[in-house]
Order: sequence, then C-alpha cells, then structure tokens
Amino acid sequence: MSNPGNILSPEEYERRREFLECLKSLTKAEYIEIVRILQKYEVTYSENANGIFFNVGMCEQPAFDALTKFLQFTQSNRRDLEERELIMNNLASEIKRSEKIGS
Repeated sequence: MSNPGNILSPEEYERRREFLECLKSLTKAEYIEIVRILQKYEVTYSENANGIFFNVGMCEQPAFDALTKFLQFTQSNRRDLEERELIMNNLASEIKRSEKIGS
C-alpha cells in the first residue's frame, strides 16, 4: 500500500532517484521481477503499451528495500558475469598464444 503522507528526507529522495536511474538498465525478465515485488508489497502501479509505472516516492520503506535489494542483486550478477567473461577471454588469448608458440 502507498503512504500518501510519506515525506522523504533529501537523502532518501536521492536514493530513490538513483534507483530510478538504475532501473533503465534492467532486462525484460528483471522488469518482470520488479512487478512481482510491487504485487507482493501491494504497491499501486499502472500499465500501458509503454510499460509499467509506479511512484517510487510513495513506496513504503519495506517495498522500496525489497526493490533495492533486487536491483543490487542484478548489479552484482552483471559485475560477476563481466569478470568471468574477462577471465575467459584472457584464457582464450593465452591458449591461442601458446598454440602459436607450440607450432
């Protein structure tokens, strides 16, 4: 449920603004999980051909915390994947170099 009397501190407002910026990088599957979280916490949202919309400033703290936790999870997964890809690319380069040397 939304809390119409919810007044955000400047720090919390900034935190939620940053959250909205991070939402732009999500995949479709991740957006679907965001909707599941909204539904679980009974956050009011609307949907049209352009997407799902909700007022992040009106989310109660437990709902926003769950959304933030999920966003942190997705960002951590991306960093881990990028790291693994870099390691794999380095290994592939080393293998190619060693094959050339061994030929």
